[in-house]
Amino acid sequence: MADLEQEIEIPDGITLHDAGHIVGARQIRVEDEEGVSVYTGDYRINDSIFGKGAEVLETDFLMLEAIYGDPSFRFPKPFDVYEDLSAWIRNKKEGSNILIGAYRMGKSQEIIRVLNKYLDIVPIVGSGIYEVVEKYNELGHKLEAIKIGSDEAEGMLKDSFVAILPTGKVNRELAQRLEHAHKKACYSVAVTGWSQKYRLDVDVSFPLSDHSDYYDAVDYLKESKAKKVMFFDTGYDHLEKTAKSLGMEIVKL
Repeated sequence: MADLEQEIEIPDGITLHDAGHIVGARQIRVEDEEGVSVYTGDYRINDSIFGKGAEVLETDFLMLEAIYGDPSFRFPKPFDVYEDLSAWIRNKKEGSNILIGAYRMGKSQEIIRVLNKYLDIVPIVGSGIYEVVEKYNELGHKLEAIKIGSDEAEGMLKDSFVAILPTGKVNRELAQRLEHAHKKACYSVAVTGWSQKYRLDVDVSFPLSDHSDYYDAVDYLKESKAKKVMFFDTGYDHLEKTAKSLGMEIVKL
């Protein structure tokens, strides 16, 4: 993450707008004699536990992220997923341990806030995740988490706990090993939009994404009133067809 003390001079004609992705993510709008261009970067239209979703910007030329640009992706609203995840944990946590796999930056902090706010749970987190938690707290987001390997974490491991580890480290095998070591049930959880497409090696998954899905991308296209559009990241064939049907010119990378 950028140095919080660093000052960045923004040239005339360039403005930054909230992208609704992770904390600090911004869209870039550039206006010059040729018109207006917008680069969304990673963005999420829907509001989240950290605030408002991305503002749709009107533009002549739109560069739109399309990682979930296939119609098979239709994400529930984040707050609905928060409720579902919280209800599941509430039902399972008594007398058991829960491992949650999530991306180090952004998704883990979103889950921490959900655990803090909805369940009054302070999770144990991986050291890389904890580094980002400290940055979030410097920015005024009050997140409570315990760094793995600390004395406090070691004490918590003797009782039932909820832990958040990087995506890829949490699976059924790890849960089974911990279940054997601690002599109590242990569940593995994935929190990712990819759970709508792939069968993941966990006990349960929740389709929480800090990106927009295909249908949100279509809404952005329509509301942007762009004349030209360029898609980046994967899965944009369907979006290209939609953009063409709206009379937009496709610009290739």
